[in-house]
Amino acid sequence: MELELQRRVQVARRLLALNRSGEEALRTGSPALAAGAFAQVLELDPGNSRARQGLAAVESGLIRQAEDAAAHADFNAALEWLQRASRIREDAPTVADARVRIEAMRDAQLAALRDGGLRDLASPKGLKDAREKLEQALRIAVPGDAAVAVLRQRIDLVAHYGSFRPGQVFSDALQDGGRGPQMIVVPHGGFQMGAGYAEPGASDAERPQHYVRFDRGFAISITEVTVAEFGRFVAATNARPRATRRGHSIVYDERSGNFVRRNGADWQAGYNGAKAPPDNPVMHVSVRDAEAYAAWLSAQTGRHYRLPSEAEFEYALRAGTTGRYPWGDAGVPPEGSGNFTGSLDVSPSG
Repeated sequence: MELELQRRVQVARRLLALNRSGEEALRTGSPALAAGAFAQVLELDPGNSRARQGLAAVESGLIRQAEDAAAHADFNAALEWLQRASRIREDAPTVADARVRIEAMRDAQLAALRDGGLRDLASPKGLKDAREKLEQALRIAVPGDAAVAVLRQRIDLVAHYGSFRPGQVFSDALQDGGRGPQMIVVPHGGFQMGAGYAEPGASDAERPQHYVRFDRGFAISITEVTVAEFGRFVAATNARPRATRRGHSIVYDERSGNFVRRNGADWQAGYNGAKAPPDNPVMHVSVRDAEAYAAWLSAQTGRHYRLPSEAEFEYALRAGTTGRYPWGDAGVPPEGSGNFTGSLDVSPSG
């Protein structure tokens, strides 16, 4: 009996010492030592309430560390703290609850970065700031995060298209109340420009074939500028295009099948010198006339209009194809695709 009593006293002293050691380790910021001490207590006395409370305190401290790391956007560290906390009391629901809270913190931070980045993109010079927010978001997001995907997509669009989207059709309002030509946004990308050395019918001016890339999309008018559209410019500016000043232009003479000089032919005339319908493509204008029209559009709309470069025009015309002609490689164009030399079509006069 006396030996049993001595053993119990020794165990009690041991439990007291371990509990005190665990509490001191917890107080001084050594959760691993504290957890080890409390675990030893529970091995000797599974129902020891003081040790159980100590383990709960260790777990709570680790969870606080995880939440503090998450508040500072260090979610890798937060997950490490949670992993350590999960080993303290395996069946406790507190770690799972903390994990839910930390993921909610992650979602809130990502949503704030996404919304801030989108606001940046509304500013003409906000692309750099938006990209910085995307970098921050990528550091804390899990793969496939929806908020990151939205911001990345919008940044890509703005980087390549400004405030537009690929394939978008639009026309700008003019100060005089009218509308500018209908434009379409051409996707950014690249193509092989020119002709290869083995391509039949190609000239040296088309060689060598070379790769051209457009990092930004651009808009181009869907149709040629019409007589009516050019006429609005002439009326608004009192412009006198080159053919008007000279009093003549070169037209197609249907009787002889040759091109001849025709007095009085200017931008209001068609290919044969007769008055052109308003919706026909404007002809008999020089490159300077065309540049003046584009400058007028810029002044009227507040946007930058210009003539397309040769590379831009070919890129838009090819539309992703690689054939010899806009319709492919067939030597005969499809019916109705254009008025081509040698197509044996009949002029209006027969």
